[in-house]
Amino acid sequence: MTWLTYAARRLAFAALSLVAVVTLTFLVVKAAPNTDLNALVATLQRNGATEAEIEAAVDQYRAQRGLTGSLADQYLRFVAGALTLDFGLSAELGRPVGDVLAEAVPRTLAYTVPAVVVAYAVGVAGGLASAYAGRNVDWGVRIAAYAGLGVTSVVVGIALVTYGPVDVGGAAAGPIWENAPFVSRLGGASFFGTEPWRAVSPKYVWPAAVLAVGLVAGLLRHTRSAALSYCQSDAAKTLTAKGASPVASARHAVRNAALPLLSVSLAELLSVLALGTFVVESVFRIPGLAAYTMVGVFTRDYQLVVGTTFVFGVVGVGGSLLQDLLYAYLDPRTDD
Repeated sequence: MTWLTYAARRLAFAALSLVAVVTLTFLVVKAAPNTDLNALVATLQRNGATEAEIEAAVDQYRAQRGLTGSLADQYLRFVAGALTLDFGLSAELGRPVGDVLAEAVPRTLAYTVPAVVVAYAVGVAGGLASAYAGRNVDWGVRIAAYAGLGVTSVVVGIALVTYGPVDVGGAAAGPIWENAPFVSRLGGASFFGTEPWRAVSPKYVWPAAVLAVGLVAGLLRHTRSAALSYCQSDAAKTLTAKGASPVASARHAVRNAALPLLSVSLAELLSVLALGTFVVESVFRIPGLAAYTMVGVFTRDYQLVVGTTFVFGVVGVGGSLLQDLLYAYLDPRTDD
């Protein structure tokens, strides 16, 4: 099998996986109780609305969110909207979902991309230093890695917001444990206190640093383990016997460890990123992709959920596809 044939097969599998992600999201959202609709009905009842008025309000609510028709009809509209990139109008925000995503995605990329770059640079360099620079450096790197895994991103983020130089809009934003982030107590979207994060600027270095903590810790461990395994190989011993410097040996270690490091670190990276964006945007009150996902889920804004889920799905499935293609390119035996 040629590499192009292998790539075509993996691309088709990635497309099916993306449909599966959208389908699973639909099922999860449908299975969850619609507290937003229940709150609407309860409010109308307290205000003395008649049964006819309540029924009309419920019908309007369902129509705005694409909840009319059978479950199969709703599912087909849900999937079709994702696959055709026609996400429709957000019932909660009153804006086209495409416009919302166009503003949210750059804010999320503003801290995730620097976090990934820093994580790989520090993680790979630190892992190699741990394997080649001696016992003291090794112990220091190992302690840093365990600390990074033990101290969660949410703790670091809250410390920066509470005691550090990060301004999230004052006390009005409130701590994240008081209510659902970006959703008011009445169930509506609430972005009060997010003004410092409306425009992409260098201030996003703080969320990037928090997100990078967990990424660096994992990469440090994987790189160190791969480098130490290479140190025990015959190739490494031959290089040492020929008088190769530790730097030259480290370069060979990176090349030989590329496949296992790629297969492990990229999968872990995507999972940490997926969870980390929700933590970072909750703590720092950034109106990014994760924030709008939470708004869509809490308010049952299906159009908004379709759009945000599709973006997350493309990133996750696209990352896995990239990993498969790189793995096959680096090791041609993979596509046999």
